[in-house]
Amino acid sequence: DYVEVAKIAAIGGVIGVLFTVPLRRALIVTAKLKYPEGVATAEVLRAGDEARKGAEDDGSGGLKIIGLTSLFGGIMKLCQQGFSMWHPEVAGAAVITATRSGNTLFSSIFGIGTDLSPALISVGYIVGRNIGILVVVGGLISWAVAIPIYSAMVGFEGINNLFVLWEQSPIHFEKWAAAEEIWTSKIRYLGVGAMVVGGIWSLIKLFKPLIEGIKASLNAVKNRASSGDIPLEERDMPINYVGIALVALFVPVFLLYLDIIQSVGIAALLAVVMMVFGFLFSAVAAYMAGVVGSSNNPISGVTIATILFTSLLLLAILGTGSGVGAASAIMVGAVVCCAAAIGGDNLQDLKAGHILGATPWKQQVMQIVGTLSAAVVLGL
Repeated sequence: DYVEVAKIAAIGGVIGVLFTVPLRRALIVTAKLKYPEGVATAEVLRAGDEARKGAEDDGSGGLKIIGLTSLFGGIMKLCQQGFSMWHPEVAGAAVITATRSGNTLFSSIFGIGTDLSPALISVGYIVGRNIGILVVVGGLISWAVAIPIYSAMVGFEGINNLFVLWEQSPIHFEKWAAAEEIWTSKIRYLGVGAMVVGGIWSLIKLFKPLIEGIKASLNAVKNRASSGDIPLEERDMPINYVGIALVALFVPVFLLYLDIIQSVGIAALLAVVMMVFGFLFSAVAAYMAGVVGSSNNPISGVTIATILFTSLLLLAILGTGSGVGAASAIMVGAVVCCAAAIGGDNLQDLKAGHILGATPWKQQVMQIVGTLSAAVVLGL
């Protein structure tokens, strides 16, 4: 339903923007995270500005490179997705079978693949060797260790019962499809757990800078007369306005859940859970986007984690026979998903602004405008 989509996107998106206000100082100024897309955007804007000013040495040359690489990227994307001249990824899988005296001991699936994306090479260049190695190690743990172990444990019969592959294709066993389904339905939860624990631990280490950033924002509100002493590039949206807006948004979040659950108490509890998890996972997503970029923003991971916790909570409250528990859990996950997506993306913008000397509160206001504009047209 269009109205439902617009409501979820608008509420979750604006909450995500507001959550990034206290996170900006902690993650960008204090932690100095990379935010590769933000760095790249700042370089593009800087090159264009230098060319506009007639800086022949750097500006026009940089603009020329940007133009040529944009043309190359556009042609490559057109050939890849428009004309299907090659697949967007290179991937393959093999079945490894161990036998003894003619008897099969076990069979397991081993798969590996990679996206064919020049953009990811650029992101890797910005984030550096250490983060790149961590990304590769995470992939290898999933695909070279966990999937073979799981497929060996359940065997082909278990795999086929799970994915109904024999019925669909009795002659050609889709090895890669089976490996991908195992990753999607089973193994990715390993990644979700690692991401949540690692992200929360990183936020614990950044707790002090986060509190200091909030205190600085509160002091700026108290001492408005001296606010002129604060540089323009350090002026965030006033934290008291952020607090008032979050309290006001609690009402539509509550009504959203009340419409499904038909219980004032449970709807209020879900609204509180959404706000807590929304901030927590917006921070986790923003941290991850700062480390490895928006292309690896763990939206699905934070959504799964939210739905798992909310489902467990509702199961304890409503029991197993509820007809609205599943829908309520998914709606909590949907709003948190929008908030986390916006949180990771907006800090890339704020990173670009930080590099170029923009005024954060103006960016934050326009991010709200952009989020609401997207929410209006998204459902269409």
